[in-house]
Amino acid sequence: MLAERFGETALLTVREGDEAVAIDQVLGTGSQIVHVRYRTGYRHPLDVAAHGRALLAPPPPDGERPAAIVSDGALEPGVQGVAAPIFDVRGAAPIASIGLVAPAHRFPPVREVADAVRTAAAGVSRSVQPDPHPPARPRPPPLDGVGLRPTQDSVGVDHAVLPTGR
Repeated sequence: MLAERFGETALLTVREGDEAVAIDQVLGTGSQIVHVRYRTGYRHPLDVAAHGRALLAPPPPDGERPAAIVSDGALEPGVQGVAAPIFDVRGAAPIASIGLVAPAHRFPPVREVADAVRTAAAGVSRSVQPDPHPPARPRPPPLDGVGLRPTQDSVGVDHAVLPTGR
């Protein structure tokens, strides 16, 4: 959606150790000769560029969208980026970043991109949240006649145990 809206490259990164790793991109739909293109697996330090720094961002206050991080020429001269963090199911830590990268000379208005990136990141963060009403887990078939009885461990995983003879 970001790539389509702005005609530039949208990028998704994740954290691996002290690095940001590009895992997916959607190239812009514009007819320009030059596009920013990331190779899947491209790595850079977390403290460099918008996507890496977004992976270090603190969680926003409840009900607010994540902050947008802007970089200009951090990885490549003449390339600008805006990214925002995607948070884990607890909303406590960034698990990915999403954003837009483009040649600086034609980068869309930063405020407009930042708003769109923050909205996209908040939407993806909400989609990774657990379902408050998950479907009922099917019960395993009865173990009658096998000499085993079902039980559950402390996290709700079904197990079969030998009878104790009581």
